[in-house]
Parts: sequence; structure tokens; C-alpha cells
Amino acid sequence: MRGAARSPERTVVRGLIGVLAGIGVAALVWVLLSSGHTRAPQARRSTVPKPASKPLPSFPGTARNCIARPSACGYPDATNSGVPAGTHLLPESGVITAGTPGATIANIDLHGTINVTADNVTIRDVQITNGNGQLDRNNAITIQPGIKSTVVEYTTMRGYDCQGRSLLAGVWNMAGDELTIDHVYGTCLDDILHGSGTLQNSYSIDNANIPNDHYEPVAYDGGAGAITVNHDTLLNAHEQTAAVFVTCYGGPVTSETVQNSLLAGGDYVIYGPTANIACSPATGHQTVVNNRFSRLYYRQGGHYGAAADFQAWQTTWKGNVWDDTLAPAGI
Repeated sequence: MRGAARSPERTVVRGLIGVLAGIGVAALVWVLLSSGHTRAPQARRSTVPKPASKPLPSFPGTARNCIARPSACGYPDATNSGVPAGTHLLPESGVITAGTPGATIANIDLHGTINVTADNVTIRDVQITNGNGQLDRNNAITIQPGIKSTVVEYTTMRGYDCQGRSLLAGVWNMAGDELTIDHVYGTCLDDILHGSGTLQNSYSIDNANIPNDHYEPVAYDGGAGAITVNHDTLLNAHEQTAAVFVTCYGGPVTSETVQNSLLAGGDYVIYGPTANIACSPATGHQTVVNNRFSRLYYRQGGHYGAAADFQAWQTTWKGNVWDDTLAPAGI
């Protein structure tokens, strides 16, 4: 049975913590906790070099059964996304509010959440663990309305476990589509991204257990610009709702792009914007190209099929194949 679109929820503003990041050989971060002034661990630049950039192979490629080891085919998995192995992380807990424009939060192992309230914030080389298995906006990162140009990269977001302490969302974006998520790894959570923006080079498996939830690694309810999924591995072990779920429930979808990705699970693997509701004329083009659909969970990719609810007159669907046979995958 198809999952219905999520309705908007009330904004939850966590405790405020000021974060001032100085840049130099040693950067000292002072965090204001709700219980008083507390000195935070010293934040340092990572000494682990990022993997050298390599030209991406042409997708979907000619290999078969890439789902067995996505990175062997050039797709993201746990080996090439998230915090790079060997990165030094300093322990931290609680709520961090990124309230200084241009701030960078880096090199921490956080048991808690980050609340972004300023423009041009970068979150890099951070591991965030959180989750209570409830539908109460228990997120790793929350971006408040009106915030621009947030970057989340080389970050791992996870629940405490995949059962009663699952995490609802990695990034809950209440702002517009000026968000970039790059090389991020999510597990024991539902959405790696809830909202608009660009998700790229990232790996997420929706193996959370949250009662009454609608499961999908990417969920966007419309009304906040465009959604782009580029070169990701997104897996949903549940029979609902999708790997990528998009709807006009909250307003028009400027554009929906899903490309160069490895996808599996849900009732349909990908939803177009007319899922559960008609779209206004302001809704733009839908592009689904050069993706692999895996039968990891279901013979049809999802419980019912590969895709549904696209607007045929403004949808580009080409170059999509089945992972096991390389036969063309259609809507």
C-alpha cells in the first residue's frame, strides 16, 4: 500500500548553543550550553586527506549485480562515504546551534543534534548519533526556515540502533534548495534528507524501525524549490514508501532530478511529484536518467514497481537499467 505524503509538522527549536569557529593551526570552539558556560573540546582540521578526486565512470556502466558491492562499480557505500577512516574526532554531546554565518563545524563525534540558524554553515567530518524511534523531529541536523547555502559533507549520521532508538532524519531541511549534502553515510535512520536540495555521492540504507513512519531515504513534500539526487546509493528495506519520495503536498516542485544512482526498495522505488495530490503549473521538469534499479528486496525493484506518479508530458526517462540484467527499466 502506498504511503501517504507526510503533513508538515510544527517547528521544534532545541536549546541554543553558540558556536564560534576560529581558523588557524589550532581553532578554539566555545559552546554555550543551556546549563551554563562550558568549554568545548578543541576543534581541529582533519589530518586525514580526502580521497583524491577521480573522474566518475559512465553510468550505469556494464557490470552486473553492483548491489553486492556498490563501490566496486563506482557507487557509494559504507567504504567511500561518511567520515573517512582515521579522522580524529573529539567527543561532544547535546545540542549545537550553528548561529554564526560562515561557521564550520568539524571533527567531532556528537551524541546529539546540530541546529543550523545561520547562512553558509559547513558541517564536515562529523559523526552524529541520535534517535529515540519516534516521529518527533529527532534529527541529526535541522536547518531552520530561510537559511541559505548549508553544506554537509563527509559526515556520518546514525541512530543508536536500528530498532527502538532509530533516528528519524539525518538532515531535516526546512529552508530552500540551497543545500548540498556530499559524501554522507546514513544508517539506522529513515530519511538521510527530508526537504529540498542536492544529495550527491552519498549512501543511505533505511533500516530504521519507527512506528507509523513512512519510510524513504529521500523525502520532499514540495514548496521549497528543487530536489536533485545525483550518484547516490539509496536502499529501503521496507515495503513502503520509496527510495526517493517526492510530492506536491506542500507546494510545487521546481524540478526533480534522479540520476547516476543505485536504488532499491519501498512500494515504488521512485515517486514523481503527483504522488497523492495534483501539482500546480509551477511544478517543473522531472528527469530520471542513467540509474540502476536493484531487485535486492523485490523483483520489481519496489513492492509494486520501479516508479509511479510522474507527469509524462514533462518527464525525461532514459538510460535506466536493472542491476542484475542491464535490461532497460521503465516506469
